[in-house]
Amino acid sequence: MGIQLSKSKSSRSNTVSPGNSSNHDEKSITYDHICRLAIDQSGIIGSLYNARYDYLLETPPLNISSTPIALSKAAKNPEINIGTLEDKNLSNIIGIDRELCLSIYLKLVASDGISSLIKHSFTIDKYTRFLSYYYISQQIQSNNEQTTIKLKNSKKSTTDTDITHVVTGIKYGIHVIIVLQPTPDHESDLDQLLTKIKTQLTKNAFHIATNDKDLFNQFTHIKVFSNIPDVAKLKKLADVCEKITDIRSDNSQHRLIEYTLRPIRCFCPSYPKEKARFVSINQKHMDQIEPYLYQLSLLRTQRNISYNSEIKQLLEKYLKQPYEEFQQRDSTVEELYQGRKDQKKNLISQIRNGDIEQDSLSEPLIDTEDRLLLKEIRDVTEHQNTLREKAQLIDSFTKQGIEYLNMKEFIIEDDINLGSIMTRIMHENKQKIVYCFDDKLEKLNSSKWNDFYIKLINEHKNNSQLEFVYADFSYCSYQLSQMEIFPSKEIRQLRKTSRTESTLDSTTLSSSKKHHSNKSNSSMNNFINVLLLVASNGISSLIKHSFTIDKYTRFLSYYYISQQIQSNNEQTTIKLKTIKKSTADTDVTHVVTAIKYGIHVIIVLQLTPKDESDLDQLLEKIKKQLTENTFHITTNDKDLFNQFTHMKVFSNIPDVARLKKLADVCEKITDIRSNSSQHHLIEYTLRPIRCFCPSYPKEKARFVSINQKHMDQIEPYLYQLSLLRTQWNISYNSEIKQLLEKYLKQSYEEFQQRDSTVEELYQGRKDQKKNLILQIRNGAIEQDSLSEPLIDTEDRRLLKEIRDVTENQNTLREKAQLIDSFTKQDIEYLNVKEFIIEDGINLKSIMKRIMHKNKQKIVYCFDDKLEKLNSSKWNDFYIKLINERENNSQLEFVYADFSYCSYQLSQMEILLSKEIRQLRKTSRTESTLDSTTLSSSKKHHSNKSNSSINNFINVLLLGESGVGKSTFINAIVNYLNFHTLEKAHSSEPIVLMPISFLLTVGNNFEERIIRFGNEDPNEDHHHPGQSVTQHCRSYVFTIGTRTKIRIIDTPGMGDTRGLDQDDLNMKHILSFINNLSHLNAICILLKPNESKLNVVLRSYFGRLLSFLGESVHHNIIFCFTNTRGTFFAPGNTAPLLKSMLDTYSFNDILFKKSNTFCFDSESFRYLIARKNRIKFDDYQKDEYKRSWITSVNETNRLIQYICNELKPCLQKSWMSIEHVEFQINRMIHPILETIKNTMRNLILLDKSSSKSLIKLCPSPVDRNSATCTKCSHSTILCGEFWIMCYDLHTLSDRCSQCECDFSRHFKVNYVLKYELCDKKQEPIFHDMKRNLEQLTQIIIQFAYFYKYIVHIATGNDPILSVLNRMIKEEKSICSQKGNQNLNANLYDDLKSFKNEYKEAWSMSISNPKPITLPEVYKLIKTASEIREISEQLSTIKQMEDIYMNEQEKLVQ
Repeated sequence: MGIQLSKSKSSRSNTVSPGNSSNHDEKSITYDHICRLAIDQSGIIGSLYNARYDYLLETPPLNISSTPIALSKAAKNPEINIGTLEDKNLSNIIGIDRELCLSIYLKLVASDGISSLIKHSFTIDKYTRFLSYYYISQQIQSNNEQTTIKLKNSKKSTTDTDITHVVTGIKYGIHVIIVLQPTPDHESDLDQLLTKIKTQLTKNAFHIATNDKDLFNQFTHIKVFSNIPDVAKLKKLADVCEKITDIRSDNSQHRLIEYTLRPIRCFCPSYPKEKARFVSINQKHMDQIEPYLYQLSLLRTQRNISYNSEIKQLLEKYLKQPYEEFQQRDSTVEELYQGRKDQKKNLISQIRNGDIEQDSLSEPLIDTEDRLLLKEIRDVTEHQNTLREKAQLIDSFTKQGIEYLNMKEFIIEDDINLGSIMTRIMHENKQKIVYCFDDKLEKLNSSKWNDFYIKLINEHKNNSQLEFVYADFSYCSYQLSQMEIFPSKEIRQLRKTSRTESTLDSTTLSSSKKHHSNKSNSSMNNFINVLLLVASNGISSLIKHSFTIDKYTRFLSYYYISQQIQSNNEQTTIKLKTIKKSTADTDVTHVVTAIKYGIHVIIVLQLTPKDESDLDQLLEKIKKQLTENTFHITTNDKDLFNQFTHMKVFSNIPDVARLKKLADVCEKITDIRSNSSQHHLIEYTLRPIRCFCPSYPKEKARFVSINQKHMDQIEPYLYQLSLLRTQWNISYNSEIKQLLEKYLKQSYEEFQQRDSTVEELYQGRKDQKKNLILQIRNGAIEQDSLSEPLIDTEDRRLLKEIRDVTENQNTLREKAQLIDSFTKQDIEYLNVKEFIIEDGINLKSIMKRIMHKNKQKIVYCFDDKLEKLNSSKWNDFYIKLINERENNSQLEFVYADFSYCSYQLSQMEILLSKEIRQLRKTSRTESTLDSTTLSSSKKHHSNKSNSSINNFINVLLLGESGVGKSTFINAIVNYLNFHTLEKAHSSEPIVLMPISFLLTVGNNFEERIIRFGNEDPNEDHHHPGQSVTQHCRSYVFTIGTRTKIRIIDTPGMGDTRGLDQDDLNMKHILSFINNLSHLNAICILLKPNESKLNVVLRSYFGRLLSFLGESVHHNIIFCFTNTRGTFFAPGNTAPLLKSMLDTYSFNDILFKKSNTFCFDSESFRYLIARKNRIKFDDYQKDEYKRSWITSVNETNRLIQYICNELKPCLQKSWMSIEHVEFQINRMIHPILETIKNTMRNLILLDKSSSKSLIKLCPSPVDRNSATCTKCSHSTILCGEFWIMCYDLHTLSDRCSQCECDFSRHFKVNYVLKYELCDKKQEPIFHDMKRNLEQLTQIIIQFAYFYKYIVHIATGNDPILSVLNRMIKEEKSICSQKGNQNLNANLYDDLKSFKNEYKEAWSMSISNPKPITLPEVYKLIKTASEIREISEQLSTIKQMEDIYMNEQEKLVQ
């Protein structure tokens, strides 16, 4: 399993808070702890530590008592991981802090125990595996107070030494990492064995099954690293596993794993700063130097494997001069290495002790010299290995009687040719074969050299009487152009006449190319396939993403292999031979020989800038939890989880990919990890077909990978092209097209022409690339013959053209919407190009024409180029226009657009007609508007005509849990009924819902729970932190003679039950208000003086406004509770609220005195306390009397504002994507049930013997009804069809009927019963067919809405989810009742319908079906009018009305 984050590398021993400050004062001291792997096992609580060099000091430790820490349940379980070691950072495997890694790499501290794995000397390849075991048995920590005392007492001795930290905590346990080298033949079996071992060790058990004995012996090469020496000494895997289980329960054998260190100056502030100072390497520099030193360490380890005496003798014997040259070069590189390492060591030391400020480092820590060193080490290591292999090869040839000839020692003159050389070699020997070879040629074509070598060995074996020479041209002046084989003249003559002529001659060699696996090249080929040739799906669809990526974008990748299966090669060969005839008619290049199953998830998240650091830390926590296969959300992290509002999930498992919340994805991963039945395919292993069937035609089997040179050119280009194409390909919907045709016709036509040209260029270049790649892959083009680069000027021009046309597209869309907005506000848009005929006209003449006949006109002169140059000025320009239009509705406003005309506008200007200028000069109430400046004030006119529909004022109340919504409603009703506190006290307070609060009384502050009102199951006062109000409830009371106010109380945001509960609460609120005809106000209830607005409030606020649309923005009001302490003002919450509104860019949402109301609910609580016989002093009584009067006045102002100033927001104006989505989701089941039943009846009509048809009869159910997909359900026979009848379960906190998980249940709001009716009573066959086609098209249009407007993935499609469930039902019926009944026909029809739907869904995004919101609303109306659907929707409405009535309370 692999889990990756986009930021820092994680480890168990990560520094909690690295001191990144470069200042050397008190601010640079971090009072957080750091953790270090216990390399030196001699430490105890109180040991002193130097973090600059990462070692324990020999200074006697302080005598400090320690306290054991109770381990959590999760911590008591061992953390066990298995996997491949290739391409892994070993520090991550160990769980070692990056700072400590630097110290080890730079040899500031010696590696030992588990940490010595970092400096390994063994080979790691794709077969290398590891098993890590990490178990904490005990954790102790010091007493901080005592530490302070001891340090002060020891001040004299400690100040003689540089001490940065004190050991204040120690973890003990078992830490083992086993590195294993399986044999390739048993790779899959051994991986399964490791999985078994992991399972056993988790349970602290170990035994070897009889079948596994041989497999254990396959692990001949193992390395064991451990904090326990007795474990590290073991040589066999079985012995290590047995030892772990033996000692796990014996704590006396456990050793130190980790130290917790705290800065010495936390305890002893007077300790000298310069001795205590420790500055961590900051993230920027750590990301530079740590990977470099890791790479340098690996290369150094590989290079540092010296030749043994036997190899040295061979080199002295066969390759003396090359060996001497190598030694000289090796010495030079060693000097360079030591110099660069010392430079890095000094630099790190200086940063850590504060001699160098990191911010002052202008140059990167890794420079050209460092990169040169890496190259030099690679080259010298390769040289070292080449010499070793060559010496061994020569020795092998010599032992087989093949002569090795170094041509440098054989050739004297430089201008000799190959013919002369061969004549010399053949001298006196008439039966000799010479193999001419050069090291450079082997590098250029290793596969050809393999053929060359095999032929040499085979030929020597078959012709032992001949003399064979291996002529090495590597070191001589003669340049061999190709590997060649020269038989002597006698042998050639002999072979010409021989019947069994050898395939070997002097000029030709087999040119067939062996295909070796190349991991990176393979992945790049897959990438190109997705970009050019195949459709992306699942995890691969990330490649073709359409979301924005910036510096705040993060990813979390989870990769877990649960099972791997592979074929039997011999059996594959047999099968291929059997089907040879059929496969020969098809191009087959490879065969699937192995499959990996598991979980692969990539989550892309967009952080909010201000919470970037916190969210990165949260991702680290999530990574650690998922590594341990656990997941839980702490109280502190709840708000942070809600910050991830924009996320995309890609997975090989559709159920995971359709999830919308990070917490849901993490929970799902942990739920399914142990259930392999839910795991899906991740990867295929493919082998060439001719490995199994050599006679299969070469031309059909040929596949040539793109080489590295060309891959590095084409892959980045295609990736960039794909990104730009996705952004460009979002077409205009019909609404935007209409606006463009109406307002910007010529510009739109010019854009379409340019867009078409770019599309042709794109298709042409893409097809050219596709053909080129295919020709290379099938061998039609030799890559080496391509003299020109794959990416040329035309390709780069295409990228620029797409960028330009995309920008043009977005600009036109925004401009058309702006013009339409102006038109709706009676602001005239004028394209000056259509107004000007001659070219030489000036601005004054243009204005005369525009002002013609209208004496009261204001013209705003604008140009697109000016907006680009100064967007902020344009924003001011826009705001002034809108405000002035609202304040002066009698004037005519013109938005004059100079963007397309010949006249060049030098600046944005506002010009007034002569009459307006004269009028404003003489007017007492002169506007501040002139030709250069505008007033930004906004007047709010009352509109008394906005009386409520049906005399109902609907007010939705929102607020976070604990803000006091229920108390507020109680208080408002009392404020309306009792104008003074005395009147309220003399009467019985009105309590709409029970109230409960804590009050301290008396001199000793005794706690009293004050309760008033009857118990209400909807109000839960017994679980602090949870929303008191469990469901939406409305309270209706009359004001005046006719007007009724309905206040809708809602569950609180930020419920302690978690994000899922918040999400359910929000869905419930939207469902509740969807039953209202209108909303008059949305009241956001807040506390004054908040230090931070709850992120859930932000989420609720944004989601609600997205649902209701822009028309509701003017109906938002803000109410503050408990404001007596802030002088009846919003206090510190005001700037936070303004910031939130700015974040959402809701410029039209007011936050002013006029729509903001401040109350003191404490005066109502005082009233209730008095009723509970709590006594107050006179001062308190006077305070609450004044508070009551102020709250009464504010209540009256609130009611007057809602009734007189706000227009009701009608539901028909709630036009938004979210509202449409809500309506469609509500209709999916009725539509699909209607389609399914229509299919049934068409099957019956098609069967002439059928006398009856089936009719749907919807029936209401209890609100908490649900069905369980896991439980079995009964079937009934209705006519000739079997129909599944779901048994209803009742959900509350759990299911009352079964023990199945909540996720297995789905709620139902009605059930269907089925009746038989006579054929004559139903529509004829053709009518039903037409209805089915109509519904099919409606559903497909809904699919386009989901895909192109909501932008949900296929896996999240709710229509497909219901359809799949229906198909599963019919499949279950067919399996129970047999395939001979009519249900089999229905099953086939549903599958065909699904295929048609999926085909429409998967239609290329390059040709999306345009659909607008008005069109979707029209489709919803059309579907709602179909009888069977209408009846089902009416039943749903009936249920909702019943619920609304149950949840509504009338106040007398």
